[in-house]
Amino acid sequence: MPATVDTHVHVFERSLPLAAQRRYQPDYDATAADLLGVMRPAGIARAILVQPSFLGTDNSYVIEQVLRSRGAFAGVAVIDPGMGAEDLATLRRAGIVGIRLNCIGGPAPDFSRGVHREMAERLAAAGLVIEIQAEGAQWRSIAPCLPQLPGPVLVDHFGRTPAGDASGGFEALLAAAAETENLWFKFSGPYRFADGAAAGCAGALVATVGPGRVVWGSDWPWTQFEGRYRYTDTLDWLARWVPDAGARRAILTTNPARLFGLTAFAEQ
Repeated sequence: MPATVDTHVHVFERSLPLAAQRRYQPDYDATAADLLGVMRPAGIARAILVQPSFLGTDNSYVIEQVLRSRGAFAGVAVIDPGMGAEDLATLRRAGIVGIRLNCIGGPAPDFSRGVHREMAERLAAAGLVIEIQAEGAQWRSIAPCLPQLPGPVLVDHFGRTPAGDASGGFEALLAAAAETENLWFKFSGPYRFADGAAAGCAGALVATVGPGRVVWGSDWPWTQFEGRYRYTDTLDWLARWVPDAGARRAILTTNPARLFGLTAFAEQ
């Protein structure tokens, strides 16, 4: 049967070299063994390890964990936008299935031209998903360009922007999603933006985009929000956001397999 997939977790050790520019650094370890110890009892078979922002573009630890996992994990890397096609192909062979752009606290990337548009074209050719973490007004400049990109784009954490926000960011994402089937949404991290906003975003997305372009992530170990949640809490949230059992099953299984091209990875 199709495997259940958690599409957003982080693993790291406090001894790893940290990026010079960082907003946060952990004082604890969150290892692959720790992750398996919480996700497997909850019925989650596979996970996608997302490179933490505080490790910068050194993806070696995530890649090591992916390769050692014997198919339990795939990875999402952080790269310099100018990375060439050969290096991207090497990442793909190592089990990397996506590239993440974390725009929080920085400028919104311009996908209409230049280095980010060229990067998007190389990523599509390499079979890699673009994951974007942004918020608010950033989406007003990013979202209109997304329908023109050649490959899939995944919006992290509902877009971290409430429906009806003064920025219009969430509505800009909805408008872009109406123009392309390549725009996907990750239901995760409701605590990373306004209280209660995730439920409103989830309802709007399921009603307008449909559950077929939604994936789920636990966001374990909840960096900067550690100790407040249990892994099973995050599945309970999904059940409230998506009451329909069939839609929820697709979000946990066939949707991530289709988005990330996890053909072999999707079978238990």
